[in-house]
Amino acid sequence: MAALTIRKGLRKLEFISFGDDSEGAAEARVEFARESPLPEGERVQISLGMREGKLRSLVGVPFLIEQAAIASRTEYRYRLHGQITERSA
Repeated sequence: MAALTIRKGLRKLEFISFGDDSEGAAEARVEFARESPLPEGERVQISLGMREGKLRSLVGVPFLIEQAAIASRTEYRYRLHGQITERSA
């Protein structure tokens, strides 16, 4: 099953390095918001851009960190953390 691509609502991006500098940042943590909740277990994909000619992304099942009422709508905030995947451009 293909992952849902998240392109909007990105709030925070952190690259996590393991200190050996051989591969750069091997993991990332991304927070994003949506106007509707994701179905439980829904896999998402978030593009992290290119590095050294390779397209990087983060794929996995995010978890809900907050549900907040903003103005007249509800916002669902999610966090996805995991290993960065790369593929040639």
